[in-house]
Amino acid sequence: MNNLVRYQDNINNYSVEAPRVLDFRFKCYSFLYLENDIQSLESSNKIILPNTILRDLSKYNDIEYPLHFKINDSEILFTPSEFKEYIDDIFIPQHFMENLGIEMGSQIKLTLLNYQIEKGSKVKIKPHTSNFLEIIDHKHFLERHLVKLYSTLTQGQTIKVPYQESDLFIDILECEPNETISIIDTDLEVDFEAPWDYVEPSTIEEKKEVEDF
Repeated sequence: MNNLVRYQDNINNYSVEAPRVLDFRFKCYSFLYLENDIQSLESSNKIILPNTILRDLSKYNDIEYPLHFKINDSEILFTPSEFKEYIDDIFIPQHFMENLGIEMGSQIKLTLLNYQIEKGSKVKIKPHTSNFLEIIDHKHFLERHLVKLYSTLTQGQTIKVPYQESDLFIDILECEPNETISIIDTDLEVDFEAPWDYVEPSTIEEKKEVEDF
């Protein structure tokens, strides 16, 4: 093969049109199996991927960024926190291992969505526990944590955000304008319903009166 043919082959290889979805197969582990301290990623939709994925994507000329992935066809989306050179597996938060029913070290299907996720305008949430009501400025708290930890939200998913010495679990009840939205660089209106364990004060008082009687 002469140099011209080789050069033309290289040009063709780097001009391939990317499909709308791309599937990969990897073994999956939780962050607990990584040596580095990445506790901050445990409450997020961030994942760590092998650098081989970037090499695979480099042959396409129309990949959409930021990258969004699905795992085993779940509707929940993940975004890469980092591509590591010396790993062959993917690593995700432990609670997503549990939510998606993934066994440690099992092979999963990782699907790249090669299209833009529309920016969200509104989301309605429902916390699991009433300590959410202790937060003085809910808007500031949610803006700071949601944008920092999550790039997308999907209707029906449960997210985890750090609060004091523990975590808050929050259900995503509704998303607008779509069931899956991007929350990157967008003015997101957040509405919330009473926590699942919330009890009306009047009910507590009535119960106490009955017990006292």
